[in-house]
Amino acid sequence: MRKARIEAVEAVRREFEMAEGGAETAAAQGARTIAELLERRASLKLPLDFGLDAIDAIADGMKHAIQSRRAYVQAHAQLAGLPARMGLEKAYGTSCPPNEVFAPFRLSLVEDASQIA
Repeated sequence: MRKARIEAVEAVRREFEMAEGGAETAAAQGARTIAELLERRASLKLPLDFGLDAIDAIADGMKHAIQSRRAYVQAHAQLAGLPARMGLEKAYGTSCPPNEVFAPFRLSLVEDASQIA
């Protein structure tokens, strides 16, 4: 039973990291897209209003991606308490990764499920 619970925590951690990283990537890639569009517009000497509707839409998507990122940061605290409620004392460690700068966050288990019988 303990091994299954640890495996469940690991599986949720992996999925969470992917979802969280996706939100961060979407925001960063949106910014790069806008920058590229503006630079290409200028280099091609297109009118200043060229692509503004697209830029607005991308900026809106970036705003939502950042709001999503904030929600994932807040979810860290919620996730951190779940293993203890399953009888796993310290599955997520003591430092909360959202304080790290612009990097996918690692939640790590104290015990490796493969080593538990």
